[in-house]
Amino acid sequence: MYIGDNKLEPNLSILHDRELNEAYAALAAGKGCLALFANGGVEAGVSDLPKALLVHWIDVSAGKWARR
Repeated sequence: MYIGDNKLEPNLSILHDRELNEAYAALAAGKGCLALFANGGVEAGVSDLPKALLVHWIDVSAGKWARR
């Protein structure tokens, strides 16, 4: 998976209090990240990511962008 021309690499280091298979993350160094929270209850430490973050929520059960 890519963000622009930047390949996303699996990286769980930004996830805290994660149980097995509860959440996943992938990063494109200095460009952005993708996170999947299967059941909530996980924190993501984003202080090392770019200062301005654009967040999109997807309701995977409905296959649509969620309103947040």
